Amino acid sequence: MNGALRYCPEAAKHRCCVLQLILLVGAAQLVYIAFLLFPGEHESPILSQRRAAPPKGSSRAHSSSGQVRSAARAAKGARKDRKATQTKRKAKPRVSAIQAKRQADAGVSAAPSAKNKAESANGATPSATEMQLAKAAKDGPNGGCHARLHSRAVAIYLVGVRQRLILNSTLQHVVKPIVDDGFAAHLYIALILNVSGTGNWKRIRERAAEDHALATLSASQLRAHLGARTAEWGGCLVHVATKPRPITIDGVPENPGQIQQYPPVNTTTGRRLLSTWFLREMLWNRTLRRERTWHMQYLLAMWVRDDAFWMADIGSLSKLLAAPKATRSVWSRNCGSWGGINDKTVIVGRQAAGALLQLFSGFMKGGVGKPSKNAEVYLLHAVRAAGLERRRVTFNQLPEASAMLVGDPPRVCILNTTWCGGRLRRWGSHLEFCETLVNATPSPMPEPQA
Repeated sequence: MNGALRYCPEAAKHRCCVLQLILLVGAAQLVYIAFLLFPGEHESPILSQRRAAPPKGSSRAHSSSGQVRSAARAAKGARKDRKATQTKRKAKPRVSAIQAKRQADAGVSAAPSAKNKAESANGATPSATEMQLAKAAKDGPNGGCHARLHSRAVAIYLVGVRQRLILNSTLQHVVKPIVDDGFAAHLYIALILNVSGTGNWKRIRERAAEDHALATLSASQLRAHLGARTAEWGGCLVHVATKPRPITIDGVPENPGQIQQYPPVNTTTGRRLLSTWFLREMLWNRTLRRERTWHMQYLLAMWVRDDAFWMADIGSLSKLLAAPKATRSVWSRNCGSWGGINDKTVIVGRQAAGALLQLFSGFMKGGVGKPSKNAEVYLLHAVRAAGLERRRVTFNQLPEASAMLVGDPPRVCILNTTWCGGRLRRWGSHLEFCETLVNATPSPMPEPQA
């Protein structure tokens, strides 16, 4: 102030001082107005809180205090909820594993409910549970199969016709025992939806009935049903392909002397054999893609027929793997070989699979180059040409037979012509040969001597 007064004349110092005071007061008022109009831009957080704080004892103060307490209680409750949720999530897998172990020890299988059985028997649309299970088993690395991968996995190939399919037997006596033996059972299926019986088996097959659970299903419903049933028995349906009618194969070579009994070039039976090889090779190519995607490799592969009926569980695959050169081995039954290898159900090591699951391509390129009367002899030549180890097992290791459904309601009967399991009633007092039930015995084909 004194420095400012130096510039005022001596006579006007009093008036100059008053003027400066007026200016200072005006500036202060302007600053105060600015704080009122724009408090957030000029005030510190402490001043803003003080401005917002109501006087003590006012109703606003009491309301704000109550809101703070409510918010604290809500936050504490939220922390408890989060802690309970985390505890529940950690405990859930353990509970599921314990329950699964108890069910396995008690021999309880995940069988469908009575309601689902009734719906399936009536040809109804698969239930919501079946659809969800099928979705979990869909093809692709984001499906349910990749979660069941481990170092002991088996690829199972089922190729055939929907009308002849006896699914439950294979799931119960092949898929489940394989899973119980410590393997992951991955199923690859290819089915032709409609075909009429011809050839030597026509009189028998025309009397066959279709499984009621499959007869009225569309292609998409069939896929859902197959995926659900496979999952119920502990397996995984990796891929399923359906064809509306038999495969048409063009450019079939004559390959003189090979499969003489029903040459694929000019017989229906031979063409259907070639179609089976084609579909099996298609599934094998799918398998190779799965192995690359999942960064794994199957230990074993096996194929089964659509009409296979299993009298008992398949033998232990772990014992087969213990054999020397298991990866190059081919296991088949020591009966019903028709001079070669019984090709109804065959188990192969991983290296052997690459040769025997590509029979179609081999035949289209000229075949094995040796005379063969039928498919069984052709398969034997293919095994020898690839340098594989042929191993024969007893009927008890692969206790299955070609069968079909007859009557209403359908019941299983065994085809006598391909049966090689000894006395039939030994496997079940309810079992009978189809030829007896339908009174339409096919022309017998004596088995040639090896």
